[in-house]
Amino acid sequence: MATKDYIPFTNRNKYVIYKLMNYGKSYSNYTTYKLIENTENIDTIYIDNDTCYDEKHTDIPETNLPFYVEIHYTKSSNKKKLETIMINKDIDTLITKYGNKV
Repeated sequence: MATKDYIPFTNRNKYVIYKLMNYGKSYSNYTTYKLIENTENIDTIYIDNDTCYDEKHTDIPETNLPFYVEIHYTKSSNKKKLETIMINKDIDTLITKYGNKV
């Protein structure tokens, strides 16, 4: 039996609601990563410790669980922070490429 993959942003309203519910949330609820090498002007990556999946979808494999992610860039980059939802396997790739847990 094939398992369903979670595809972020398939329900835009759910993302907006999740973002509003977590607005101003303390970063103590996030795992923080600092860059090993800063080649992309990324300062810090924050990953929410709680998944943001629908409880109805209990058949989602762990590698496809979605999490709220914020990527903060250095001031010299003049980029705004990136707020998104990523699945666990993509987060692992991001952290392997850039991060070091603080």
